[in-house]
Amino acid sequence: MIRLKSKSEVNFIRRACQINSSVHEALQKAIVPGITTRELDAIAEARMKELGGRSSFREEFNFPGAICISVNDEIGHGVPGKRILHSGDVVKVDIGVQYNGYHSDCAKTHLVAPGSPEKEHFIRATEQALYDGLNAAKPGGHLSDVSDAIGRSITSQGLTIVKKAHGHGLGTSLHEDPQVPNYGPPGRGPRLREGMVLAIEPVVVTGSERTRLRPDGWTEVTVDGSLGAHFEHTVYIHRTGVEILTAADKAPAPNSRKRLFKNFGLNWRQKREADNQGILYLAKREMDPILLEAWGRPVHPDEILTAPASSTFVLTNAEDEVKGFCVFSYRPPYLHLNTIVLDRTLHGSGIAVEVMNLIRKEAEDAFMNGIELWVQTNNQRAIRFYKKLGFAVTSQPYFRTWAMRKTL
Repeated sequence: MIRLKSKSEVNFIRRACQINSSVHEALQKAIVPGITTRELDAIAEARMKELGGRSSFREEFNFPGAICISVNDEIGHGVPGKRILHSGDVVKVDIGVQYNGYHSDCAKTHLVAPGSPEKEHFIRATEQALYDGLNAAKPGGHLSDVSDAIGRSITSQGLTIVKKAHGHGLGTSLHEDPQVPNYGPPGRGPRLREGMVLAIEPVVVTGSERTRLRPDGWTEVTVDGSLGAHFEHTVYIHRTGVEILTAADKAPAPNSRKRLFKNFGLNWRQKREADNQGILYLAKREMDPILLEAWGRPVHPDEILTAPASSTFVLTNAEDEVKGFCVFSYRPPYLHLNTIVLDRTLHGSGIAVEVMNLIRKEAEDAFMNGIELWVQTNNQRAIRFYKKLGFAVTSQPYFRTWAMRKTL
């Protein structure tokens, strides 16, 4: 039985979807050669918790990880573990988030750079099939209109649909009626009505649709070793159209990341264990002189590496050397910027502005009202910089220290 959702229920689902989208964005930054699927899972779960969400997969199915990460011939339900990602890997990330008893479901496929044009085309064709299906979803139309559009899109590219994989309704359970196949004739099945919330998700392979289950009891792989791709959005059918609830927020952060790489050859990514030495070196060189003068002591490693409930991002060059880092945490309604440090050779280059754009995006994704930070009063260069960005002094919480805040 299809249960229509009230507007208040849709709002809870919408919030779960916003968290889901934010987790996907955090992982997109982290999917690079050398990272393990277990590390990606940890990043995802930390992001969920920061934003008030929980793993649907773990809570509903006792899945071993917070999310599913399936690589190459794995088509779905991949268990995070020690597997290291390499250039050219096709990585499916499927995320279910529960918020206040309501669920969201969203999947994306990534090509670990650099990858072949053929793999990129395969991934984009699968994504296009999802959007072809979404474009066919019209209030008053039939559910199978969506199925037909997805199926025709995939077969036109010479690819194969995994027919046993299908979309579904969702709400207080992750999987509810109706089932949404990715193939079939149009004009069949229930009509799309206001209040329906659906997860539309084509699963596509380059070869045979036959699959088998790995010994872990979860991971499905293609029998012939062919590649798989998977895209999924949660959508809400309303009176006049369809709202993609898990759509990514089009904010300036991707442009800032691109400019950092294009103009300065620097990458912005989540911290890894191997970065700790470079972070501590920068902290000693750039932070200690300021703190010794202001507080009479150097920075302690735990203040940077193990700050509670914090996230750490690094700037790295082509040799993967740490050239800057920032540590922040969420103290609703504000993102608190614990520490931001750049190598002195980068001062005055414009990089700091791009980094602050990225931090602003993190705050917006977490639905924070603004950004706050502490700065030592002897660090006049930093104070001038923050004031130019619109930060204002709000208090003096500590000796020779100002609290500054900017409302978003």
